[in-house]
Amino acid sequence: MAIKRVAVPILLSQYVDEELPDTIDTDKLYILSSQEAYQKFVTNPRRYLLPPMPRPPCRVSIIGPSQAGKSTMCSLLAQHYGAVDLDLEELSRPLQAKAELERLDEIKEETTQAAIAKLKMKMEQDGEKTLG
Repeated sequence: MAIKRVAVPILLSQYVDEELPDTIDTDKLYILSSQEAYQKFVTNPRRYLLPPMPRPPCRVSIIGPSQAGKSTMCSLLAQHYGAVDLDLEELSRPLQAKAELERLDEIKEETTQAAIAKLKMKMEQDGEKTLG
């Protein structure tokens, strides 16, 4: 297949009511794999010349009662659209566990101090009874 110099008939940024120029001078060389690829390129070069544009972000929240299939629905939607499935409960579990441990440690410390104070008071009362 010979290399041909091709004029691209469509500008990369162009309004619909603009007239198309006959040729566009470029300093790039495009090598295409087949005549079919060449025809696709000449027909619509925009998709080959423009960088791939990221999809706009889309956020979906699915709420409902327990055991309604929310997680299943989220994973199926994420799989179908090639998205990321974020489970808020799963993400917050480590923080909840840490908060629970801190709360239990605080309760343990408070109950230990209260038990020590009661024992001291009981020992003082028993000591006064034995002396008196």
